[in-house]
This record gives sequence, structure tokens and C-alpha cells, in this order.
Amino acid sequence: MSHNCHEHYSSDKQSLFSELQSFITATLQQSLAERDKASMAVSGGSTPAPLYESLTDAPLDWSKVDITLTDERYVPADDADSNEAMLRRSLLKGAAAKSNFIPLMRTSESAEATAALSSAALEQMHLPMDLVILGMGNDMHTASLFPGAPELNAAMSPDQKALCMAVQPSSSPYPRLSMTLNTLLNCRAIVLLITGDEKRATLDRALKSESINEAPIAALLQQDSIPVHIFWSP
Repeated sequence: MSHNCHEHYSSDKQSLFSELQSFITATLQQSLAERDKASMAVSGGSTPAPLYESLTDAPLDWSKVDITLTDERYVPADDADSNEAMLRRSLLKGAAAKSNFIPLMRTSESAEATAALSSAALEQMHLPMDLVILGMGNDMHTASLFPGAPELNAAMSPDQKALCMAVQPSSSPYPRLSMTLNTLLNCRAIVLLITGDEKRATLDRALKSESINEAPIAALLQQDSIPVHIFWSP
């Protein structure tokens, strides 16, 4: 395990989500105690939905919290595959409905036009973000930074100025919108949420990988600037 990675193990998913809910709540509470605003970027997919459900009534001044997504599918916001739709069903309700949500899906003109609009919107967030909550695929992608995607090198370049880019992975039937590596690293802490022995084995490979093109998440796990908290259960 990298010296910059902190492992949080739970024996089951219920305990995992409970521990992570407490961690997120405490982090945002501390930020609001020290500053006027707090912010976090969250991942989509089905795995974190129960976590988001548990956060909806966390004791926070949600009106001072900016929330966005690390990535999005280029589909209408009410589409079944939309991360925004999932987030509205799970997190953006109850007390958390008062938060300032910054969507990534913004126009039907093109994915590239949407990425440009999203980059401008993200610049208005409270930065650096307090938390970036990520998942990981078995191909070692994170957000929508996929191995082999034509845009990967640009999205992961240290010289990249855009906060969000359009990405077209070969495995996806439609374009994706993704925070760039520089944006993901513009935070105070990273959380990686994984479940299952297969993802754990994938994580071990990523921690040892010498190629961020083959394992994009390695660029986050192996950097020395931002602490990475790995929450996992079998």
C-alpha cells in the first residue's frame, strides 16, 4: 500500500457505508467550521447509491455545500443511464436538496460543447474541493478516464487547463463527460470506494502499475500530494 493511501476495511457493505457516511459528514462539517463553503464531487454508478441515501439528512448546513459529479454519460438528465438522475433519486433530497448542485450535462449540441460549459461552471465551485469520491472499474478506469480512450492523454496531462472534457471510450455506446486529472486532484482528500474481492485484486494491480495509460487510476493512487482514503469491503 502506498504511503499516501489510507485503508479503511469493513467486513460488510452496511458497515462500510456507515463508516464512510461518518467520514464524509465529519470532513464537510470541519470544512464548514473553518470556511464559509464546502464542496465535493461524487461518482455515479450503482455501488454508491446506498451511501448517498444515508447522507441526505446528515447534520450539515447543506445550503453551503457545492456538489457535482466526477463524470457523466452524455445522455439526457432524466435518462436511466444518467448519473445526475441517480444522484437526484439518492442524494439530492431531504436536507441535502438545499445543496448547490452543479450538473455536468448542459446542452444537446455536442459532448464537446457541454464539456466547455461544464468547465466554466466548475470554476465557480468552492475550490479546492474538500472531497472527491471515486469508484474504479475492473479495467482500472476512474471517473470516465478509460484506458485506451483517444482523449486520455490530454485529459491526464499536467498542462491541461480544462476542468472537464468529452471522452469517447471504445466500451461506451455514447460519449462521456469527465473531470480531468488536474481537476480530480484539486481537492483536499480523495475517497476510493470499492466492494468485492475482484475489485480488491484490481486495486492491488493499480497500486503497482507503471503505466497510467493502462491504469488511469494509478495516477491518483500513486501521487504524493493528496491523501487517498480507500474504503472497501468484500
